[in-house]
Amino acid sequence: MDKKTIMAFVIIGAIIILMPYYYKMTTPESARKPAGITSLQTAADSVETPAESIETTREESERIKLQKQIEELKAQLASGTTVEDSVIPSAETSWQENEVKNYQTFQVETPLYIAKFRSLGATLISFKLKEFDDRRGGMTEMMLSRRDGDAYPNAFMKFHRMDFSTADLYFTSSMENLNLDAGEDGEFVFIATLKNGGKIKSIYNFNGDDYVINLHHLSENVNLDDEYYFGWEGGVNVTEPDTLQDLSYSKSYAMMGGELETLDAPGKGEKKLSPTGKVAFAAVRSKYFEIGIIPEGNTSGIDFVGRRLGSGKTSPKEFQLAIKMNNPGRNIDQRYKLFIGPMNSKRLAKFGVGLEATMNWGMSIIKPFSKLVLWTFKLLHKVIPNYGWVIIVFSILIKVILWPLTHKSYVSMRKMSTLQPMMKEIKEKYKGDPQKIQKATAALYKEHKVNPLGGCLPTMLQMPLLFGLFIVFRSTIELRGAPFMLWIKDLSLPDTIINLGFTIPMYGNQISVLPLLMGASTYYQSKMTMTDPNQKMMLYFMPVFLVLMFNSFPSGLTLYYTLFNVLSVVQQKMVPMGKNEPVLVAAKKK
Repeated sequence: MDKKTIMAFVIIGAIIILMPYYYKMTTPESARKPAGITSLQTAADSVETPAESIETTREESERIKLQKQIEELKAQLASGTTVEDSVIPSAETSWQENEVKNYQTFQVETPLYIAKFRSLGATLISFKLKEFDDRRGGMTEMMLSRRDGDAYPNAFMKFHRMDFSTADLYFTSSMENLNLDAGEDGEFVFIATLKNGGKIKSIYNFNGDDYVINLHHLSENVNLDDEYYFGWEGGVNVTEPDTLQDLSYSKSYAMMGGELETLDAPGKGEKKLSPTGKVAFAAVRSKYFEIGIIPEGNTSGIDFVGRRLGSGKTSPKEFQLAIKMNNPGRNIDQRYKLFIGPMNSKRLAKFGVGLEATMNWGMSIIKPFSKLVLWTFKLLHKVIPNYGWVIIVFSILIKVILWPLTHKSYVSMRKMSTLQPMMKEIKEKYKGDPQKIQKATAALYKEHKVNPLGGCLPTMLQMPLLFGLFIVFRSTIELRGAPFMLWIKDLSLPDTIINLGFTIPMYGNQISVLPLLMGASTYYQSKMTMTDPNQKMMLYFMPVFLVLMFNSFPSGLTLYYTLFNVLSVVQQKMVPMGKNEPVLVAAKKK
């Protein structure tokens, strides 16, 4: 192994170590200046009335609210509208006659999930995926809970001018439970009756074969704002044993005018973003799961808020999304699609709004390799049910494809090895004259048809593929929880056999088997090609370095790398001597 090849491996290792930090920067946040609209607040209100701060007293809030109502009442009288036609309440009254202190829960179960709703706000409070286990036990719960354990309001309408939100209304439903089999449809109809007899309905439609919920908001005989917000608060629950890594993927998104807006929660405090324009979708995600909202009406912007639920890097991230909806009539008639489930590129792409852009495939040069790797894995998995064997077959295929190129590389490396004595003589002969050494060395390479960079080329060509494999094993749902055999229970996690109970710097808090096997294969492969005694340190350094680095990597990636090393050793042993090599070997011995 020549010095340039060793340097290539060092570069690979350094880049892989920096990969986790790269993911934080793969999707840059928009450079647009925020419009200055805080969450659940319209642009008009931010100009016409002072914002109510946290320090505002209750009396002051009531005074401002009453002043708004008086102004609205004057406007109605001036336009000829009678007070009886209005549903604007006084400062002392609520929207409903009798407020219910305890709310009911409703459940829908399909082959894919179990969802629970509550009558307060007709909002979703739990969504458990049947096909995906929480790595810490039980089914995966998608819905994040607040610090007090209560559910966040979601899928609600907020009318800021009227100081009114459907999250505060109590709804009734004629059904309590709904069980759907594959291929069946069903719906929950939630109705809230207001003081003037007006109604607001939230209709959820479900299908037993999909993670999509169709939501229909309707109102009857209610004089509502011509602009309102469709709100969703919370985030996606943490489900992975490595909480810090799971949270590194947790972000909120919106597609606006073909541009993906991204907001992450800061380490401290909160961060806001208020881009304007038509919203194709809004979403929040974790490492493997996503909640997507696709509005089907006219939109004009979105408010993002991101914050932490506590202090520390492992504190869950809380997001608040508020899509600004345009409503030209008195009543609401608006539809949405809600996707709550695993991040599968095919499922996300079928909406046709770019929701699949929230998946992380790496930088532009790596993205084609990542997609090609996953496509090949899924194709092989159709005939090979175990992803471990898929990786083995994939390793053999890559070795076969690269065989001609690596064969030339190994021949070049072998020639370089046999030329070492002659190169040493040149250095001694022209000692102190670098130009003559360089000229004589180039002539020697030309005479024996040796390319000094031939050993590095296959390694460099494999780098994009290696990064693509890293991304696929680390963040695609297809490999999550995929077992292989014996102690390898999950190809997306390290193949840990012993938990140490303490952390060793650069190594981790566990002992994994495959990295040790990979280190041994790297050592043997290096020893086969080492001819320069000055490289002896690297003979030991590289295997140890790779063991430290790969100990916390997905076992599927380490399995591929180890098998590729073994196949490379076999190929090296099969490289025949060239016609000039016996003479060179004899010269070397002499």
